This record gives sequence, structure tokens and C-alpha cells, in this order.
Amino acid sequence: DASSYVSAMVFVNIVVWRYLKLSLLVRSLEGDVSINSKTGNVNLSADEAKVQALAGSVALTALAGGLKIQQVSADGDVGINAKLDVELGNAIDSVGGDITIGATHGDLKLAAGSIIAQAGGITLLTEGGEVATPSTLRAANGSSIESLGKLSLSDSIVATGGDISAKSRAGEITLSAVVSAEGGGVTLSAYSAITAESGGITRIEVINKGT
Repeated sequence: DASSYVSAMVFVNIVVWRYLKLSLLVRSLEGDVSINSKTGNVNLSADEAKVQALAGSVALTALAGGLKIQQVSADGDVGINAKLDVELGNAIDSVGGDITIGATHGDLKLAAGSIIAQAGGITLLTEGGEVATPSTLRAANGSSIESLGKLSLSDSIVATGGDISAKSRAGEITLSAVVSAEGGGVTLSAYSAITAESGGITRIEVINKGT
């Protein structure tokens, strides 16, 4: 039901042991929103699945599974952490905080959405997989993107302040994006290769550790 929702004045805290699927609005008017699965996946991929913290932060966690996200917005920080894949369908937005998305064993599949930190920085990190950046990645205070495997930079990556850093620790970087650090520098670092298919870069230092 598109009209269904969970709303609270102070905070919303949802914890499950295994699998969690929500197809509704989850909103806190003055506090934080926390959604956590201890051993399973979290599925918030339906069009109706929106997570909002109008005056606080959002934390989404799948300690032993993956995360599917449609839309997340917060006044403060947004923290999204999973063991397996993190998939984005629409948008993640923070008005005044930082956005951090991490996976310990999976990929960050973000190409279908946008991520905007209006006043903070953005960190994308997978310790054991690949990263595909969103169609729009925009931060006010720099961005750090790191993968173990392939790192795909696409569409638009902008930092209005601070630096942009992209690193593949054991793989390659493919570039088909406009990467712009309007107040800082851009560093690309890959173990094997850096391949530019299209797009452009401003203020860049390229480090290729491959042979």
C-alpha cells in the first residue's frame, strides 16, 4: 500500500534477526532512523520505500547480508554498511552531513541512482568487491572511492570543495565520466590499468601501480 508508513517524532529503530523487506515510508521528524538486519538481507528497493530523517541521521546495516535501497534522505549523516552487495535504485541525499557507503565482501552497485552530500563529504568503500559510481556523485567536501576490484567511474563526479580520490587496490579503473574538483585535486590510483573511454578530468594526478 503506497499510503502505508512508519513515522515518529523522535526516532525510528527497526531491528530484525534475518530478512527485512519494507515497501513504505520510514520517517523521523526530529531524530534518527536506524534499520538493521543481524544475519540477513535488507530490501528497501520498492518505489514506495523511502527512508527520511528530517532533522537527524540515517543508518542502514546488513551485518551478514546485502542492502537494496530506493531512496534515502537525511539532515545529518547517512551511513550504509553491508557484508554483501549494496544496490541503489534512486537517490541518497544529505543536507548537512557526510555520506558513507561500505561493503566488506560485496560490490557497490550504484550506477542507477544519484548521491549528493550538500554540505559534507562522500566515502564509497568495498573491501572485497567492485564499485560502479552513480549517475551523479556530488559532494561539498570531497569524495573518496575505493575498491578491491574494478572501479567504474561514470557520468558526473563533482566536489565543490576538497579533493576527489579514486583507488582500485587490485584491479583497474575505467573512466567514462566528467570528474571535477572545483576547489581541490583529483587522484586516480589503480593496480593494473586506467582506461578512459569518454568524459574529462580537471586537476588530476594519475597513479598507476601496474606493470
